[in-house]
Amino acid sequence: MGQHRAQEAICGIISCGLGLAMLVYLPLKPGIGTTTTCSQSGPCQTVTTSLPNTTPVDWGAVILDPFTLVIVLPCVAILAGAVWDARRDKWYARVLLWFATTLLTVGICPFFGKYIFPAWLLAVAASWLAFTNARSRRIASV
Repeated sequence: MGQHRAQEAICGIISCGLGLAMLVYLPLKPGIGTTTTCSQSGPCQTVTTSLPNTTPVDWGAVILDPFTLVIVLPCVAILAGAVWDARRDKWYARVLLWFATTLLTVGICPFFGKYIFPAWLLAVAASWLAFTNARSRRIASV
């Protein structure tokens, strides 16, 4: 496996890991509480506090949640496509990688942009490496 192929596989593996780590973080992230107090003689005061998540997380419900599947499937497809293309050089592995990256870009990033951005960036890098590797093989074979 060449250096560019190894980079493609590593980008896919780390992208999947970051996407799955985001799924663990989102149910546990702290909430924000707002309290407003008003007195008869003065102005109202609003206090915003960051509250720890004290409710227990039902991981069985999280795993079966459609939201989870919408994020897990593209992440696993990016992992499979990047590693498969890096190891076997098959066109359908690249199509899987590109399709999953497009799905992550269009379907998930608009809603969870700041949480999924590192995983998205690595998925785009893996897709770009797959494209450049495929193009360099076509040019070399001519």
